[in-house]
Amino acid sequence: MNAQVKNLQETAETTVNTVTETTVNTAHKVTGTAHKAFQLGLGAVVVVSGEIVDMYHGMNEFADKLVERGGKIEEENKERVAGVWKERRNQTKETVSRVEDSINGRAEALINKMNLPTSNDIQSLNKQITSLSRKVDKMRKEQEAVAA
Repeated sequence: MNAQVKNLQETAETTVNTVTETTVNTAHKVTGTAHKAFQLGLGAVVVVSGEIVDMYHGMNEFADKLVERGGKIEEENKERVAGVWKERRNQTKETVSRVEDSINGRAEALINKMNLPTSNDIQSLNKQITSLSRKVDKMRKEQEAVAA
């Protein structure tokens, strides 16, 4: 029995040693893997933060380019817009003038149709009255001179 106990003890020691060695190896592998995962996380943070900084600077440069381009386009089109604005204003003035002429022509036609005197007619009549008054005064003075 002694031999059996000794054999069992050796087998137990071998098993314990194997389990211990396997456990240590597994612990090293787990620790190594965890350490690698930690290093991977740190590397990812550094790379991503660098990319974010680069992207931020790139976006600022892109925004600056857009602002610069917009300023150039604004300057290039300022004269064109002013020209179009001036052209539209002139067209509007011409249209208003044509409408006024049309309204005036229709008003004159209506006044003539109604046989009403226009301001030109009244001015002409006033001139004729003034001329006739002078002639009458002149004739009266001539008659007074003859009678005297």
